[in-house]
Amino acid sequence: MVFKKLQLVLLVALAIQQFCSPAFAQASMPQQSESTSAKALPTVKKPIKKPVKKRIAPTIKQIPPEQTIMTQPLPAPTVVEVPIVSPLPEEPVVEAPPPAPPLPKIISNVEYLKSPEPEYPPLAKRMGEEGRVTLRVLVNEKGNPDQVKIQQTSGSPRLDEEARQAILRSQFKPHIENGKAIAVYTIVPITFHLDN
Repeated sequence: MVFKKLQLVLLVALAIQQFCSPAFAQASMPQQSESTSAKALPTVKKPIKKPVKKRIAPTIKQIPPEQTIMTQPLPAPTVVEVPIVSPLPEEPVVEAPPPAPPLPKIISNVEYLKSPEPEYPPLAKRMGEEGRVTLRVLVNEKGNPDQVKIQQTSGSPRLDEEARQAILRSQFKPHIENGKAIAVYTIVPITFHLDN
């Protein structure tokens, strides 16, 4: 069926080509002489030759037989719910915070308004515990101990804790610089010694 249709299309194309060719147009038109004179020459009608139809065998490309392509079924699409997010409001411009005040400096000689009075823990006394505790104390502008940290232990947790509590109960003289009280760190040693 396809072959017959293709053959018919080719024959129609050839017929159109021959009909529209310049040779066919010259043969169908009467020729006039080059010199035209006052006298008209008698025109002789020549019989029109009908074009001979030649049978041309069409060339047909071989089309490979249809091939079956096996495909795997596509996986079902996964539906992902995307939450609708409203655009974030513009954040207000935050000014940089002022620079942090410098860390308090460490001083070695402090004066007390109320000196530390540690009490020997009874259990430490019974067990014969002795030692020296070194504490790092942050003294605020009013002379109160804000932070008390053990810098070097005595080896006895009971003695260390009693020394820390004694410092918290004490009162320091505020440190004055340029006529203004400032916070400072100081190192305070407390020694526990049993008298025989």
